[in-house]
Amino acid sequence: SHRSLRPVASCSAMRSALPFAFLALGLAACGGAPAPAGAAPPTVVLISLDTVRADNLSTYGGPEGATPNLDRFAARATRYLSSYSAAPWTMPSHASMFTGLFPFEHGAHSFLPGPGHRGDNVFALHPRFETVAEALAAEGYATCGVVSNTVYLRPGLGLDAGFQRWDVRREGGAAVTARALDWIDRRAGGDRPAFLFVNYMDAHRPYATGAPDEDGHAALDGLIERVMVTGEPGGDVGRGVRALHQTAVTRLDVEVGVLLDGLQARGLLEDALVVITSDHGEAFGGHGLVEHSKDVYEDLVRVPLLVKA
Repeated sequence: SHRSLRPVASCSAMRSALPFAFLALGLAACGGAPAPAGAAPPTVVLISLDTVRADNLSTYGGPEGATPNLDRFAARATRYLSSYSAAPWTMPSHASMFTGLFPFEHGAHSFLPGPGHRGDNVFALHPRFETVAEALAAEGYATCGVVSNTVYLRPGLGLDAGFQRWDVRREGGAAVTARALDWIDRRAGGDRPAFLFVNYMDAHRPYATGAPDEDGHAALDGLIERVMVTGEPGGDVGRGVRALHQTAVTRLDVEVGVLLDGLQARGLLEDALVVITSDHGEAFGGHGLVEHSKDVYEDLVRVPLLVKA
């Protein structure tokens, strides 16, 4: 229920099931007062940090100084401490973000393939479910998704419904930020309110650490062999892989800062509704698991949720 997002005295002690459709429509926007009659509709920005755990952010108890830009944003936003993604992997989690429904309701999740099956074993989001982009487009919004996940957010899976532009390319954070700000500057009907969805993949395998000698694929494969094949504890190997992941999150924080500063420089940030979250977390050997999609322990589903009304 979106009513779980009612504001309380402390902005840092709330619970949520991530009903972003309600958030973006302004039905549960962190206690912001109703807009004055005749006020312009706000810019709406939803930022999805793929594969980022809540405890990757310093403001959620992560390493001190690891995410200064997200921490700075959190200081002016509502910070939800008990926030959980609707699923431990990309497709159903984003479908829930866009519809306000749980995966068992919207059905955009995986299935067991039969004999001779080829291709992805995932159901697309059915068009009968209205997305937040469709709802906002119907209210006159210009809509754009700048997306880095080219597998489960690609066109044809239904998550692009309602987006007038759905720009999908697997690129690093700097390129994603540049594409997002370019759309803001060049969008058709610049006098219309804007809804911008931005998806970063820097914290997903292989982890964008920026160091050419750090191979996230090899490190993860080695950890999977150790933990999920031989049954050994992750130990120092798991801690090393987690450090690589944290480095990627810290680099991603820089690009989020560039995006927010870009919105600020364009005079859009102050009056915008901005939501920053993640679709799921990541495991590094805990509970005998590595990466994500395999279970629903907190490592995999507790995510940050920051909302500036």
